[in-house]
Amino acid sequence: MLSDRMKSADDYEMTMMIGRLFHKAMDTPCRQISGMIHRTGDFRAGRYNDATWFYLCPLVRLRGENVLLRPEGEYLSLYHQGGYDTLEQAYRKLMQEAERQGVELGEYVFEETIIGDWAVKSSEEYVTRVFARIENG
Repeated sequence: MLSDRMKSADDYEMTMMIGRLFHKAMDTPCRQISGMIHRTGDFRAGRYNDATWFYLCPLVRLRGENVLLRPEGEYLSLYHQGGYDTLEQAYRKLMQEAERQGVELGEYVFEETIIGDWAVKSSEEYVTRVFARIENG
């Protein structure tokens, strides 16, 4: 279940998007705020802060507008330790690893917080998983 697409990555807009997403999902059982989705093409062009979406993973199958089914398949994945302001390093590393392995990544890069502010004292201890579907390989 996707939020509306964000126009910028400022804290106010992100907070508003998350709030609207939770409101939209009020009657839908979900795991948690699952993460963010970015367009792989934005990363290839060096645009790491372009518009993006938040997403929730519902516990029931949904259809319709603002629903994205993550495709089955193999994913190139990495875990990044550090604050959200350092995630650009992880995105660059993911793109470099795909190039090194000679694989083409799918349309989207997914980002999920594994360990966040609810579990640690410092943002330097956050752990985020960054992953994208491998289209060939």
